[in-house]
Amino acid sequence: MAEYHVGGGMFGIYAGILHNQITWKDKSEVTREALSASAQYMLINEKEFRFGYKGKRYVMRVEEVKGGAEWERNILLKFQMTKLGIL
Repeated sequence: MAEYHVGGGMFGIYAGILHNQITWKDKSEVTREALSASAQYMLINEKEFRFGYKGKRYVMRVEEVKGGAEWERNILLKFQMTKLGIL
């Protein structure tokens, strides 16, 4: 029986079967589903995910969003300012 694997890369998250544990034999792009399932799991079980990447530490968690469109505009503005080096 073939084993099902999940992997991520530059263009998304994929799930499927590996050939010789190196290359994909059959895969599907599942980025939105994987992130949604992970968020639901963390929310229901009140969990967060901590990990390291390239010498830095990160945390992934699910938080309730309040404020609607105004909150979204503020987040977008902060992202743009950070990208421009203002923040």
